[in-house]
Amino acid sequence: MRWSVHMLIFWGFIGLISLSAIAVALETVIPESSETARYMLYGEGHNIYKLAGDLFGLMLLLGLAAAFLRRFIFRAQQLNTDIYDTTTLIFLILLVLTGFILEAMRISLSAPVPELQYSFVGYRLSGIFFSEGEWVRAAASVTWTLHAFLTATLLAYFPHSKFMHVINSPVEIILNASEERTRGDLYI
Repeated sequence: MRWSVHMLIFWGFIGLISLSAIAVALETVIPESSETARYMLYGEGHNIYKLAGDLFGLMLLLGLAAAFLRRFIFRAQQLNTDIYDTTTLIFLILLVLTGFILEAMRISLSAPVPELQYSFVGYRLSGIFFSEGEWVRAAASVTWTLHAFLTATLLAYFPHSKFMHVINSPVEIILNASEERTRGDLYI
């Protein structure tokens, strides 16, 4: 169970960061007239991008829910949960939830087209926000601000948290394997 939780969180997080990097590149580096930009912004690539976003977000949310259950409901005796673990978990859960809510609001403000179903989580949630009022647009603005604030806060908190082991552990494993190979411990 522990490794499943870690893998869901890790790959969900890495997937969402990768998709965010692609979005930034499409907005700032890749010319809008290029074949890549047209494919990703208006073609089939956009649908794949939206599908991947919901898939990675759902993976992360499932991993975080399992971590929450493991830490607070079905608590293992050897598991030591402190305020820093709880803070990171809450920040990540809020970040994912605000992301899905934002996607649902965006879809509810869009003209109904079949391609919106590629955002399978956001599409299902968008029914909550269908209305004729401007409140959805205002709520989307507030939610986006909260999402951006949570993202910035998490990025500032990240280097000072236990979550840093997501980066440190693979690097340490690689360095240890390299050192063991040099010494001949494992490779005879």
